[in-house]
Amino acid sequence: MKKSFNKGFVLAETIIISVVIITALIVVYIQFITLNNSYNRSFKYNSVDDLYAVNNVVKFIESESLNTIINKLDSNYIDLSSCSADYFKEYNYCKTLLEYLDIKTVIFTYEDVTELKNELSQNNTLSEGMYTFIKTISTNKNNKYRLIVEFNNDRYATLKLGSFLVSNLSNECAKEGNTCSINQIKTGVSMNVSVSDNESYSFNVINDDCTNLTLIMNDSFEDDVIWNTNPTNLLEYLDAKVSNWYNVLDITYSLSGTNSNSYNNCISYDNCSDNTYSVPTKNSKARLPMVQELVSLGCTNLAGSCPSWLGNNLNSSNNIGYWTSTTNGSNKWYISYDNRLNTTSDSNNIKIRPIIMINKKVLD
Repeated sequence: MKKSFNKGFVLAETIIISVVIITALIVVYIQFITLNNSYNRSFKYNSVDDLYAVNNVVKFIESESLNTIINKLDSNYIDLSSCSADYFKEYNYCKTLLEYLDIKTVIFTYEDVTELKNELSQNNTLSEGMYTFIKTISTNKNNKYRLIVEFNNDRYATLKLGSFLVSNLSNECAKEGNTCSINQIKTGVSMNVSVSDNESYSFNVINDDCTNLTLIMNDSFEDDVIWNTNPTNLLEYLDAKVSNWYNVLDITYSLSGTNSNSYNNCISYDNCSDNTYSVPTKNSKARLPMVQELVSLGCTNLAGSCPSWLGNNLNSSNNIGYWTSTTNGSNKWYISYDNRLNTTSDSNNIKIRPIIMINKKVLD
C-alpha cells in the first residue's frame, strides 16, 4: 500500500511539473513571437531610411504622373514596379530611381487598405512578406492614396500621397456614376479644388463627359494680359501660373486644324468656321475657354445671356472680363462683366481665367 501511494505521489508530481514546464514554454514562446513581431515592425517595417526612400518616389509621382495613375486606378491597386510608360512619361528615370533605392515592388492603392486586404486574402498576387506587411497597416480614412513599397532586402514601408482634391461640392450629379445635365450645369455646379498642397480655388462645372469634369475657375488671375495677334502670350502666362497644379489632369488641346473644337475664328458668337491662327498642340494643366463651349451654356452677345456664375467677381471698373482663345478676326472674344460674350481689341489688357479637368473618381 505504501509503495502504491508513493508511486501515485511521484506520478502526480511529474504531471504537475510537466504542466508548469509546458506553461513556462508557452509563455516564453508567446513572448518570443511578440518580440519577433516587434522586431519586424521596428527594423523591417517603416524604418526612417526606408520612409525617406519611399518619400523620394512619392515626390516623383506627385510631380510627374499622379493624375495619370489615379485615372487608371480601376481596381484596388496598381503595380508600378515596372515603371510602365502607361503610367510614367519619364519611365527611364523611374526605373533608375527604383534601382538606386533598391526597391523591388511598388503598389499604388487607396489610403484605406480594407478592400485591398479583402482582395489579397482571397487571391494574393503579391509576395507573402508584402501581404503580411499590408495586414499591419491600419487606417479608417480614405481621402488620400498611398504607396506600399517592398525593398530587395525584405523590408517594407508605406506613405500617403495625393488627396481627393474636392470639397464643398454643390451637386451630387458631378460624382462618378452620375452625370450633370446641361440644365444643372447652367444652374451651377460648384466645388473647391485643391489644385496643389498649397493652393485651393472655387470652380464651376462647364462640361461633364461622365468620366472627367471640365471646370472654370470662379476668379481670375491677378494680372491683366494682352491677347495680341494670337494667344501665345496668354498661354505662356497661363502655363506659368498653373505649372505646379499637379492635382489636376493634363489637358492636350489644339487651336488649329479642322475639328470643330479647334476652330478659333468666330465671326459671330454662333458661327465658328475657320482658324485664323495656329498654335502647336499643347499639353498643360489648364487652357483658356473657347467660344463654342460658352455658347453651349447659352452665352450670346446679349447682356445677361451667360449663366450668372460665369461673371463671378467681375465688375465694370478694374475687372471687366476675361479672355477666351477665340478671335473674330479684328477683335477678340471675352466674357464681359455683364454676363455675355463680347469682343475687344487685342491690344487691351484684361484678365485670364483657367479651364481645368479632374477625374470624377476624386469626388467619391
